[in-house]
Amino acid sequence: MPGCVHTDLIESPLKREVSLQGKKIIIHLESLNFAKDVYLALPGYKGRFSDDFFDMMPGKKYMLEFLTTEEIDIARFKETLKIIHDPASSFSQLALL
Repeated sequence: MPGCVHTDLIESPLKREVSLQGKKIIIHLESLNFAKDVYLALPGYKGRFSDDFFDMMPGKKYMLEFLTTEEIDIARFKETLKIIHDPASSFSQLALL
């Protein structure tokens, strides 16, 4: 694409924090780099995420909810939560010329 240059693709580790508010689980995510196709999964639980497939912009904080009518053990939830993304498709920078 003319006028557009990108640097090498790099691994983009995600910072996450999980907390319980009533029957809602709040998940805070942040990445230092662009993270493409981030997917959240929670095997063995009935419920839904407020969003479970998205791209993350560098430095932006994302707040997601997991909504359920089940009782939640927060420690088990943290162990079971899967946050999947392909580091090979995450960009360190995108610069427009």
